[in-house]
Amino acid sequence: MSHSILLMWFCEITRTLFNGGIKSLVLSLELTALHQYTRCEQMAHMQSWNMLDDI
Repeated sequence: MSHSILLMWFCEITRTLFNGGIKSLVLSLELTALHQYTRCEQMAHMQSWNMLDDI
């Protein structure tokens, strides 16, 4: 009896950690991608301004 309760508890914790881990991993990947994209946008914006200055 106590063995099955322990097993259920272990499965629940593992599932929670797994789901939380997946979500936080996805979130950090999204934030990293967003940061990279924002930086690329800023670089492109600055370069377009530099080109305007050269004209």
